Amino acid sequence: MKLVIVGAGKVGYSLAANLCGEGHDVTVIDSNRRRLDILEAHLNLSVIEGNAAKLDTLRQADIGNTDLLIAVTEKDELNMVACFVAKSAGVKSAVARVRTPGFSDFDDAVRLDALGIDMLINPERVTALEIAKLIEYPEANYVGYFGGGQVQMLELKLDGSCTNLDIPLMEIQNPAPCICVAIERKGELLIPRGDACFRAQDEVLLLANTKDMREIERFLNVPVKQPKQVMIAGGSLCGYHLAKRLAQCRPGMTVKLFERDRSRCDELANELQDTMIFNGSASDISLLEEENIADCDVFVAAGEDDKENLFDCLLAKKLGAKKTIAQIRGSEYAHIIEQVGIDRVVSPNRLTTDGILRFISRSRILSLTRFDDSLGQITEYRVPENAVSAGKMLMELNFPRRALVCMIIRGDRHLIPQGADTIEACDTVIVFSLPEALHEVEELLTKVEGEN
Repeated sequence: MKLVIVGAGKVGYSLAANLCGEGHDVTVIDSNRRRLDILEAHLNLSVIEGNAAKLDTLRQADIGNTDLLIAVTEKDELNMVACFVAKSAGVKSAVARVRTPGFSDFDDAVRLDALGIDMLINPERVTALEIAKLIEYPEANYVGYFGGGQVQMLELKLDGSCTNLDIPLMEIQNPAPCICVAIERKGELLIPRGDACFRAQDEVLLLANTKDMREIERFLNVPVKQPKQVMIAGGSLCGYHLAKRLAQCRPGMTVKLFERDRSRCDELANELQDTMIFNGSASDISLLEEENIADCDVFVAAGEDDKENLFDCLLAKKLGAKKTIAQIRGSEYAHIIEQVGIDRVVSPNRLTTDGILRFISRSRILSLTRFDDSLGQITEYRVPENAVSAGKMLMELNFPRRALVCMIIRGDRHLIPQGADTIEACDTVIVFSLPEALHEVEELLTKVEGEN
């Protein structure tokens, strides 16, 4: 596939690295020569210095023969204009990253079509939705939904109170169908077989029907508590979208938002009538104690500065907040997050990249989630009608050991498969893979008759 990426920032670099790794023909356009030099030095791609809103620049990238343009600069207007101009010049599809609420509200099909945009992605709104899921399940480090929400995956940390430690997984009598997808133990990721056992301090990925997951948690003696009070540090776009989402989905929850800038507080107060807005810093210990930080179930640092978000979470944790979540855009802190005691980090850049990669692979991949430490990926595949794998048993497909077929969704049936189960055309198949097995798994499930 021939792709043009507009913007060589962090998201652009991440997209380029992923797409080059998959063998696509990638060209990156940016007005910043230094950024382009970095890309050119590390990746096998072409670069063009210039303004992607100008037709001449896009023509240098052979836009008329390009399958997809992805505009991910920091300027919403440039991203939208680049898509519009590229569509008029013959590009087949266009994706725009748009952050400003006024622009990102143009998400109905008629408006997007008029703008020449096939997909619009708002990093802050996507991040807020991800954080809202973690607030709904504060005991989990990851919450994912598959099969249109019918299937759920949670990452849970087991402590010594778990009632099923040191018992082979094949011998555990779960109260409802459930599969352990992966176990992270002392920094190592294991894809478990039937003889594997849970140990205290394991972080386990569990997959089950959404309606059964609470029962599975109780069976494992995982403490479950519905959060009643949430604090948000920062009136950023992410903080705004999160507060709005919580007001819509959890009307009984107390949400307090702290913002330094007085005029921004006034704006938020007009938009978020169900949220308590405080003109002050989340680094102000006396303010946090006055607002009963010790009773806070989840503290979210959603400011624009990564270092401030880390500090605010550490302070909140020290003062008694039960769970802390930090919005982190950069990757330089990723390796120390867990060591310093922050419960969860959510990356707008990673979520944006994943959303765009899903769009690119939409004919065969329904959803895709990569973990921040790059240890593994959960992918929801759609099996084509004329797939080579259709009608074959799993044991015949010779799946790589570094991958696990977690569930097959066939109409209303959700199957936790055994080796003798078959893959059928139009099945939805949920797979957990380590990086080195991704291409082999995709080929096994989506290759069609007659493809080389």
